[in-house]
Amino acid sequence: MKQTAAIIMIVLLMIIISVIGCGKKGLSDVDTDETAIRDFIASDTLWFNTTRHYEGEATDDSGGTGGISGYEPGMVGTFGEITPLHWGRQILGHPNPQVTIDINGDSAYVAWELHNTGYFNIFAWDPDSGLSGDWVFIKKDLDETVRISAVFKRTGQPGDPYRGWDLYAISGAWGASEPEGLRTVNIDSLRIECTTYPDTVFTTPLGVTPILETLTFAPGETVTLTIYSNDSDARVFLHVFRNTWPYHIRVPFTYNNNNGSYTGTWNAEIIPAVRIAVFDMMHKNTLEDDEYVYDSNGWLLFYLVHP
Repeated sequence: MKQTAAIIMIVLLMIIISVIGCGKKGLSDVDTDETAIRDFIASDTLWFNTTRHYEGEATDDSGGTGGISGYEPGMVGTFGEITPLHWGRQILGHPNPQVTIDINGDSAYVAWELHNTGYFNIFAWDPDSGLSGDWVFIKKDLDETVRISAVFKRTGQPGDPYRGWDLYAISGAWGASEPEGLRTVNIDSLRIECTTYPDTVFTTPLGVTPILETLTFAPGETVTLTIYSNDSDARVFLHVFRNTWPYHIRVPFTYNNNNGSYTGTWNAEIIPAVRIAVFDMMHKNTLEDDEYVYDSNGWLLFYLVHP
């Protein structure tokens, strides 16, 4: 009898351990799914790039700073204390992004936020430097926050890579200088006009779009872009990227419409690929005053060039 009772106790203990183990497995599956999605984000270099800033080290201003508000190269001291010749962002650190994941069934909703630190570098002519002016190199502290939203879908099995999770939809990116209390410029909306999209307006870059519905342009398609903002005398640039030199092209919006809107024309790249466009708005004194803070708001949009 004692032996039988002992066997019964062992069997009951095994059943209890099995039940508890099953309960723990249910909880760990959620944790494991989150880890799988985080691993996907950390390893991705297209949609979530945590290893480099879109501008990276300080770069020359491809195309010059001319074309906005009447500024032309060689006009010394026109707008303020300095006249910029070259400028760029120098990113010194990418602290780990903050990723919030909300899993609901076979869908996962992701909020991604990254903080960049570094310098905003300007090589400029300063009419007040020396006896009759001189070239100066200015470093301004750069702090900015970048946000992206995304949706993942489970399209496979737990034994598949990333436990079957795949990126289904993603937003563009919204970025702005910090602290928020010192930022004065804001992009309100973006209008795209071209053959493929006769009149399309974006009021935020953070709207989530399925990957298969990403903005798509024909190779070389001519696109008219208009930025609407809260500042009628800002400095607005478009950043695009190529597979050949020059890899990074930064050009100013050609027309200031004097009402807070800025218009420019751009041609899509020729080679089919997934690409990004960055709309970069700064307070004019960020570039043209040696003491004014880094004051910026930017939108990033993904797009596809496809025949």
